[in-house]
Amino acid sequence: MKHWPIVLLTMALAGCGSKKEVLDPASEASSGAADIPHVLVYRTKGDYRELVPVTLSADRSKIVAYPHPKDLQGADGLSVPQDLGKGYLLDKRGIGLNTAFLRMSYADYAALDQAPALADMTAMIADNDPLVELCDCGPRTAFKDIPTEIRAILAEGALEKRCKRLTAPLGSARRRPGGGGADTRSRHSAPLGLQHFLGVDEAADGAGNSPG
Repeated sequence: MKHWPIVLLTMALAGCGSKKEVLDPASEASSGAADIPHVLVYRTKGDYRELVPVTLSADRSKIVAYPHPKDLQGADGLSVPQDLGKGYLLDKRGIGLNTAFLRMSYADYAALDQAPALADMTAMIADNDPLVELCDCGPRTAFKDIPTEIRAILAEGALEKRCKRLTAPLGSARRRPGGGGADTRSRHSAPLGLQHFLGVDEAADGAGNSPG
């Protein structure tokens, strides 16, 4: 007795009962959007434009990420932030809320064969809380001429209308993590500027890191 008709019918029913996974185009787009670099505009307490940025831990007690010297050299030269006027800078490195600046210029840092030891970099911190204002103006792909368009926004006094402010409003005291008072820690003094930062192991020596 031949069983082919029964087998075919069973396969057909199984196919009707199964569901094919369909990806939501909207969710795909939103997940991919996180990978698109954003336009970041910022102001600092002092003139740190030529100084190399690093990333601190949430409590600002240690360096958790820093660039390799080769990362500071781009197709158009050193990735020093662009001066937009009125004290505003256009980020080219990946500035964030936990950014600090080393007492070392982009040129000097880029000339090194490898990053300084972590302890040495910590001693080089010029300001561990340097940002006065940091704004996210959206994906870079939304602009045709970023510097020109951002300068126009600044001229209109519309930065906070057109961009999202990431730092606390002016005049409010920055609080220490854990509910303490305003952060009054002094700057580190030492002798002798994200799209890619290297992770730092807390116990690791910074001199051993290599380009990612």
